[in-house]
Amino acid sequence: MPRNPERDRWHREEKRQRIVDAAREIFTLRGVTATKMSDIAAAAGLSHGNVYNYFGSKEELLHTMVLQGQDVYSGLLSRMQNQPGSALEKLEWLIEQFLLSSNASTTYWIVLQAQATDVLSTEARNEITAIVHANREVIIAIIEEGQREGSIAQWDSTELATVFLTAYHNMALWPIRGFGQPQPSVTGLILKLLRPYPNQEGNGPLGRPG
Repeated sequence: MPRNPERDRWHREEKRQRIVDAAREIFTLRGVTATKMSDIAAAAGLSHGNVYNYFGSKEELLHTMVLQGQDVYSGLLSRMQNQPGSALEKLEWLIEQFLLSSNASTTYWIVLQAQATDVLSTEARNEITAIVHANREVIIAIIEEGQREGSIAQWDSTELATVFLTAYHNMALWPIRGFGQPQPSVTGLILKLLRPYPNQEGNGPLGRPG
């Protein structure tokens, strides 16, 4: 039977993604540092040697996984920018879509490990950090849009964006920490951090002077 290059390519990509999915599960359960390639191979239903046909090392696999996750998240940010409505409505949409993602908690947890451990090279960690900062710039732009609208507090936009990102990203870790799934009402609490408080002293968030 003649070889079908298109089918072969599909099978290779399917197996490669199976390895990535297995690694995500094992990295979450055991941690990036403690996980071995043999653990990932077993979870993927492949031989230890077969995994190396797709990824030359655990570092390469982790790096690929993190970049893949960041690419998906960057796409989500682009969709948010094109949403109708106010800046706060766009941020509300972002939180809801992020938490609906089946891999939100595991992907975010693995990104934190990738940045905090020495499994990746300094160059790879710097690349991830640059992407994270670029994604934050998108949030900063939306924050500043809301400040022009008057719906978001007149506070340092970088600080507000960082607080916002920290709050809603860490919501994704609730299931891992045993807190259960965040309820929709929590989204309103996070957005409240960004709103101006005109009846309190100053016009910064939570009434602090802006």
